[in-house]
Amino acid sequence: MTKKACGICAVKGGVGKTLVALNIAKEISKHGATALIDCDLDNSNFSQISGVTRRIEITKTHQFKPYDWNGIQVFSMSLLVGGEKSVSMPGDRYVQIIDDVIERTMWDADFYIFDLPGEASNIFRSVMELTAEYSVGNIVVCQPSMVHSTKKTLNLHKYLEIPVLGVIENMSFFKAGAVKYYPFGKSTVDAIAEEFQVPVLGKIPLSREIAEGISEGKPFFKGESLEPIKTACEKILTAKIQRPGFLTRIKERVTKALKTEVEKIMVGILVSLNKNFDVEGLRMSTGFTEQHPFLFVITDESGTKEITRVALRATKDGIKVLEDPENLDFQIATDFTTLARMIFGKAKRGDEIVDFSPVDAWLNGDLKAFGYGYAPRAVRMMREVFENEEIMRSIREQFSGILERWI
Repeated sequence: MTKKACGICAVKGGVGKTLVALNIAKEISKHGATALIDCDLDNSNFSQISGVTRRIEITKTHQFKPYDWNGIQVFSMSLLVGGEKSVSMPGDRYVQIIDDVIERTMWDADFYIFDLPGEASNIFRSVMELTAEYSVGNIVVCQPSMVHSTKKTLNLHKYLEIPVLGVIENMSFFKAGAVKYYPFGKSTVDAIAEEFQVPVLGKIPLSREIAEGISEGKPFFKGESLEPIKTACEKILTAKIQRPGFLTRIKERVTKALKTEVEKIMVGILVSLNKNFDVEGLRMSTGFTEQHPFLFVITDESGTKEITRVALRATKDGIKVLEDPENLDFQIATDFTTLARMIFGKAKRGDEIVDFSPVDAWLNGDLKAFGYGYAPRAVRMMREVFENEEIMRSIREQFSGILERWI
């Protein structure tokens, strides 16, 4: 059997991801050996929900030995160091631990269920990258009142081109006799799923039986609550492995011709900026005065090979290129595909052309800014330059043949 991975996720904590992940792992274990990886390293609560207090063992060959819980192979920080230990590390340390958990644990499974943390940065991206060759996509867990959080999660998947198998609404309602009550407001999942064109896998009610099961170390759904879990497992079983789009984008070899094209476009941006924009007003509003030169770096898709760099200074006579810059105050770096998308305001996602803004690129790590006070300066520069239709139209008209193939 070809192994498959599926992430259970939401950018907002407290929606019940862990409980859903546990139940998906238990249900899908009927179809093959299953691993459950609790990726919420600094707030893991597998131990609390399952009632397990045992510790994960480390072998003589320096590998983790997963804990066998009801026939499911489990890793959780709460089983490694204890459920009440505080954990706070720099982001790169979390990435290293997740790498070790995935690559240096004695797994022997057909299905890998990842209980992802309530965030969308280091660990989320690392799991997507490390499981890219056998991932079928993610399942999003939401709650009726958390509309913006659910949309953020789905927008993230759309931006990164990560397949969404479906959405489960947790804490959707509770029943008192034949009457349904909605403590977190009426259900919102159907409208959100329709907007993003993803399936609704079901709605899980609040239930006294679930609460009692957790207190007894048996956090398993039954009856109506189990139906969304069964539907989710059917999706995992039938889904095809699909490498996330953000990892499959074409890595164009940096050639002399490409370098020339990029440099022409950079010159075109500067000419258009000086011709069509109030540079003096930009200088004063963004703080890019003569005392604050900045560097613009364009790389290939991987971000590791530099195509070109240009140092700039905003003077009262316009944006000037610095031949021999010193004491650069600020740096913006992006790959050429992102630059093309920023200029066009469009990006191709699969077969669909969607709107794209430089703020999207910054928020999702495709445009990086460095320097003192970089965040407000970067946002203002993106708004006032790359979202200025007059400037960008001139660039698009001049270089559309080069740029269109990159979006």
